[in-house]
Amino acid sequence: MRKSRRLRAILALVFVNVLWGISFPLMRMINGLMDRAVPSGPGAASGAAEIVDRLTRASYYMALRFAIAMAVLAMALPSLFRRLTRAEWLMGMGVGLPFAGGFLLQVAGLNEIPASRSGFLTSLCVAFTPLLVIAVERRWPRPAVLIGAAIALLGTALLTGLLVPGGRLGLHLAADSTSPLGIGDALTVAAAFLFGFQIIAIDVFARRMTSERLTAGMFLAVIGVAVVVFVASATLRPVPAGPSAWAGLLTDGPFLTLTAITSVFCSALAFCLMNTYQPEVSPVQAASIYTLEPVFATLWAMWLPGVLSPLVGLDYPSEGADLLLVLGGSLIVLGNIVSLGAPHDVPAVAGTERLSGASRDDQLV
Repeated sequence: MRKSRRLRAILALVFVNVLWGISFPLMRMINGLMDRAVPSGPGAASGAAEIVDRLTRASYYMALRFAIAMAVLAMALPSLFRRLTRAEWLMGMGVGLPFAGGFLLQVAGLNEIPASRSGFLTSLCVAFTPLLVIAVERRWPRPAVLIGAAIALLGTALLTGLLVPGGRLGLHLAADSTSPLGIGDALTVAAAFLFGFQIIAIDVFARRMTSERLTAGMFLAVIGVAVVVFVASATLRPVPAGPSAWAGLLTDGPFLTLTAITSVFCSALAFCLMNTYQPEVSPVQAASIYTLEPVFATLWAMWLPGVLSPLVGLDYPSEGADLLLVLGGSLIVLGNIVSLGAPHDVPAVAGTERLSGASRDDQLV
């Protein structure tokens, strides 16, 4: 029974990555539509001005996306919102705050560093998670879990293009990835740390409440952070956009359609499944599973843009596959097999049990 429940959880988390993968090509199209409706202007060409402009767009989209997701979830699963206590709202917000901060820091950092380095640095979440497990839960992950996470991290480096064929060892760093470290790297590493903290928060709070009920507070926190950042950054944009420009996006059919897709599938469904099933595996195993996200993002990008971009009036051709996709994706899958082959770790706090009915009964190393 426990094995079947754990297998169901693993498959659910893999499906979460399938859903998240959709958001990557869709968000690129959404950004194109936002650029068209609310131009950046010449003042946002580089530096801090461009970071502010990116944050304004990202926070606007994030607030709208999660507001729609919360409304959909409230209509589809009202039990998740019924009789939530103050403590349950706060625990859900404790999951949402690091996610919102990580998302916005990643967007800000992407302005300063190559996309390949951003993708890899974000995946350092899988390295931070075991450190957080040791610090917060005071237990050591199993060696097989750490080995699997390391293999998945190497696969991510290949998949994101940070490592490319060539050199004495057969692989070397991409040319645009060797630029000096700067603020963009620091922001992206901080984002990865917050994503790792989000994983730990779910693991810890799931021992105190039914884990799927974390979703309501999580979405509320994300919306709150997004609204605050939008108001602050919109006033600092080099070329301020009036309320009519932002309101115009709410009547833009293609923008609303793509945002609704990411709201329903990549947010409401994906995060509800994540919060429900992640507690059935250890935090490091969960972080390893989440390295599958760029694999599915690449697979979706190989055909979805070519289908949808003409319908929304954008020039965004589908992407092609190469050897690095196959090699990197294979290593990520291998890393997950190694990591998930280890039994689920037990929390350090004696006598705790998942309120969803799942107990952690495997022995620590």
